[in-house]
Amino acid sequence: MIRGRPDSIDGLYPERLETFSFHDGRVAASFMVTALTTLIPLCVPFERRKEAARGGATFNGKQKCWMAQRDKLDALLPFVPYRYRPDRKPPYIRPWMVPQALWGFNLRAFLAPEDWNRIRKDAYARAGSRCRVCGGRGPQWPVEADEGWAYDDERRIQTLKGVISLCLDCHSVRHW
Repeated sequence: MIRGRPDSIDGLYPERLETFSFHDGRVAASFMVTALTTLIPLCVPFERRKEAARGGATFNGKQKCWMAQRDKLDALLPFVPYRYRPDRKPPYIRPWMVPQALWGFNLRAFLAPEDWNRIRKDAYARAGSRCRVCGGRGPQWPVEADEGWAYDDERRIQTLKGVISLCLDCHSVRHW
């Protein structure tokens, strides 16, 4: 089981269910899977759901997200998580290298709570409450807000580049 995603195995979703067993060295477990499709989760904002449907995406009520065939993404590129985009190469996410003088500071600490809530909720809505890197969701909160910054070490200027939604796993990598 991928944390927070009990019905998926690395972005592959079961289409029909039968027994399949594997052994990871310590724990043997049985899973119900057969024909693994190449469906991937999409980051579709609620107000753009019709556009996603026209592009060939389907809504999976159990997963509560829009899905698409991995080989039919051309019309859906605005909604495709980074790790599945053909125009992106690994690594899809890496830790931020934050200057030491800025450790422990973040945008939330400098804004009024209502302003931070508006910014983070807008980031969540733009991604359909999915992680922009992997398309997943966290086990306790679906996504968290992550700030992207640019640093000019010579002039000592920090510039906010944007705020995106990340699942707990991807956010943990970002702040490793």
